[in-house]
Amino acid sequence: MSEPNSFSLAVTTLSAALLALLGVDYYALLWGIIGAIFSLSYLPPMGKRAAVATVVISSMIGAAFGTALAEKTGSRSLLIVLALVAAAGAQPIMAAAVRALVRRVARLGGTDTPPDDRNAP
Repeated sequence: MSEPNSFSLAVTTLSAALLALLGVDYYALLWGIIGAIFSLSYLPPMGKRAAVATVVISSMIGAAFGTALAEKTGSRSLLIVLALVAAAGAQPIMAAAVRALVRRVARLGGTDTPPDDRNAP
């Protein structure tokens, strides 16, 4: 099975450029990516697109939170730890937020039955 190397490179480059434009530190992005990739080790199996989306979104969340929280202290090591932890924990929080949003839409009349939590990503 071939890996989507060019796609992954393009996504990583675009996310890095966006975060650089927004003023997010390089170390925060790097450790956010490491935390996001680590999160794939404890998550249930998922498709390639879901895995790429998880890594991209989790790394951006980790980098943003790490930068925002570490700016108050100015510590580079705190920035690294916060970005790593925020990215590693971002996917379960995102999944719970999506499930809650779907349930809310279902209650408002979007669908007849809310999704079953056991089948959620």
